[in-house]
Amino acid sequence: MPDKAQIVKDFIQMIARNGAIFNVVFEKKDGSIRHMRCRLNVKKYVKGIGMRFNPEDYNLLVAYDLDKEGYRMIPLERVLYIKCGNKILKFKEA
Repeated sequence: MPDKAQIVKDFIQMIARNGAIFNVVFEKKDGSIRHMRCRLNVKKYVKGIGMRFNPEDYNLLVAYDLDKEGYRMIPLERVLYIKCGNKILKFKEA
């Protein structure tokens, strides 16, 4: 049976094709709840340097936050809710 991180990652990649905007709610490391409206594969502000680590090694997904206008990491293990259009994935707890 796939783990929660893989289920969330597969769901996000399925719904967020072609630059679709989606909403995600997750628990941050400090225990607070974060609401984010975001997109995947945004290249506008990429500087070409790359990252110093592979986010997949830590069950993280890189997304562009449309409200904060910057790249953020989504912790796949702590996602509570994802919505894109009429497609919703909801977990009872992180």
